[in-house]
Amino acid sequence: VRAAEQLVQQTASDTRRWVAHELHDAVKQVLPAIRLMAERAERELERDPRNTAKLLQDIRETAQQGLEELVFLLGDLREQHRSRDLRY
Repeated sequence: VRAAEQLVQQTASDTRRWVAHELHDAVKQVLPAIRLMAERAERELERDPRNTAKLLQDIRETAQQGLEELVFLLGDLREQHRSRDLRY
């Protein structure tokens, strides 16, 4: 029984580390991309307003994709937490 409990704890710990790594990677990729697109949109604002509108749409879509990925990963972490609580 003790070995099984240790295995469950190790699995939960491994899952938390994996989710933390995935969250870090998601944020590390999405936020700089949004920043770069916003900087480009600022430069384009006076030169080409139509292109700026497209860039703003791209920013919105990138932010939405990043948010969806974070919600998915956080949901996975929350589910792991609930499962662990139910076992104890």
